[in-house]
Amino acid sequence: MTQVKEIPLRHLVQCLDGRRIPLNQAERADIPGEIPYWGSGGVVGTVGKHLFDEPLVLLGEDGAPFYDRDRDVAFKVSGKTWVNNHIHALRPVSGVDHQYLTYALNNVDYSLYISGSTRDKLTQQDMLRILVPMWPLKRQHAITRTLDLETAEIDDLIGKQERLIELLAEKRQAVITKAVTKGLDAYAPTKPSGIPWLGSIPAHWKASRLKFSLKRIEQGVSPQADAIPASSDSWGVLKSGCVNGGIFKEDENKQLPIDFAIDPCIVVAVGDLLVSRASGSPKLVGSAARVRSLESKLILSDKTFRFVPGQEIDADFLECVLNSQPYRKQVEGSISGAEGLANNISTTALKNIAFALPPRSEQLTISEELRHRVDALLSLESKSTRAVQLLRERRSALISAAVTGRLDYDLD
Repeated sequence: MTQVKEIPLRHLVQCLDGRRIPLNQAERADIPGEIPYWGSGGVVGTVGKHLFDEPLVLLGEDGAPFYDRDRDVAFKVSGKTWVNNHIHALRPVSGVDHQYLTYALNNVDYSLYISGSTRDKLTQQDMLRILVPMWPLKRQHAITRTLDLETAEIDDLIGKQERLIELLAEKRQAVITKAVTKGLDAYAPTKPSGIPWLGSIPAHWKASRLKFSLKRIEQGVSPQADAIPASSDSWGVLKSGCVNGGIFKEDENKQLPIDFAIDPCIVVAVGDLLVSRASGSPKLVGSAARVRSLESKLILSDKTFRFVPGQEIDADFLECVLNSQPYRKQVEGSISGAEGLANNISTTALKNIAFALPPRSEQLTISEELRHRVDALLSLESKSTRAVQLLRERRSALISAAVTGRLDYDLD
């Protein structure tokens, strides 16, 4: 295998982080336009002015998927852009191909450079010591040409599968919404709910708010933790994305130090109904799911709520309500903050969420029927998600082989 030199990033780029300016949603609204506004995970909005007008490489600073080797954390941009303080702005020096550097930075093992507790952060100091495999410029161009063609095909397939997943998720939400707002009897008499986003509801149901159906809302802590999931003999703290998409993912956790004192009051258990308090995406704030199986030893973080239902509401039915369209509309209208985990929802806002409440016996019937329908849709989503995972693994392996010299290239 051809050997390649590994060079610290500080010798390959000029860091332009001092020119970044964060804007909240209100500030962006004051300067409307079509210029991309970049945050940690990519473009998070548009504005009418720009900070940069040149080819750059952007590399996530915090909140990027650093430990998912199959997802991009670096992006090549050109033209007018505005960059906030959650993503590093880098100008490659002469002799460094922008696209090659982007590929190379997406092949880095970031566990060697990341710091942080419940949120991963790549500091400027750590970023500049990243070792990058560097080839002569002619070979960089050859690698880039090949990868551009081959990754474009893979990205097209990924895009089609992701669109299918979106459609299935929309179908799942529509099925849930109809059942928790109209019931299962299409011919049942109805009455106005008095709440615009609920409309008419079955006549024997009542319009209510979450605060009347919850015993309490519990919240965890966010201690310093390792950037890897907990092992079988250790404890972990849940990450903010553990219930994204309405599905509990127990591997979304970080391993706690061995000497961390576990508070029994925030230990996660089967049957818990968890709700995300914060997320980098407003669409994921308030995501909710029940814990139906559990192999890891986990605690709640301060970015994860646990809803404890009262006697009049079934936990499975409540989970359905929290995955319905009226709930999402109310959550997204109650979010405070700007980018990153500054997208929050308070317990007060959650308690005031309005919903339609049927008699408890009917709740059980609805949740049981929805479980069958939702499971069928989730099975299809799972297959598409697995297909996307395999395609991303293939893409990642291709990039790794190219930038590390395991593939030969025609330099002509």
